[in-house]
Parts: sequence; C-alpha cells; structure tokens
Amino acid sequence: EVSRVLCSGGRFISITFAQPHFRSPLYADTQFGWSLDTFEFGSSFHYFCYVMTKGQRLSSNAVSHYCLPTFRRNSSTSQSSEPESEDFLLQILAS
Repeated sequence: EVSRVLCSGGRFISITFAQPHFRSPLYADTQFGWSLDTFEFGSSFHYFCYVMTKGQRLSSNAVSHYCLPTFRRNSSTSQSSEPESEDFLLQILAS
C-alpha cells in the first residue's frame, strides 16, 4: 500500500530492530519501484533504518542478495503436509 500512495521522489522510512536478512527481502522488490538503503545504529543493541525512495532504481546487488524466490503453484491441491491454515508463507508469496 505504501508503494501505491507514495509519489515519485517520496521516501518511506522504517526504523526497527529487525535485521536486514529479515526485513530487506520484503522491501527489495522491483515491483515497488523504489531504491533501498539500509543503515545500522547502536553499539550493543543494534537497530536499523531502511529508507526506500520511490522512482529510484533498486540496486542489482539488493535484487540478487535480498529478493525472495518466486514460487509457482499449480491448480491442484497443496502437497504440503502442513494444514492449509499454516501454509501462510506460500499464500503470501503467491499473491
């Protein structure tokens, strides 16, 4: 939703304790049309600032390092041994 309402040149800033290997794959998506810069602060208790700028290109390094793999689901029922309600990650990635 942020990407949709953000104007060109606008910035989305997220400050969190979530480390880049958790948060960056969510932000480093070329469909959003923004760049991603990550900053680390703190000495013993680190926190992170993510700055996405709409209209700037996502670096190829961020794409190759952080982008999530794409999964293809066929029309048959899920082959997962987990109950369907717990298959949330595939549902998120497929949407």
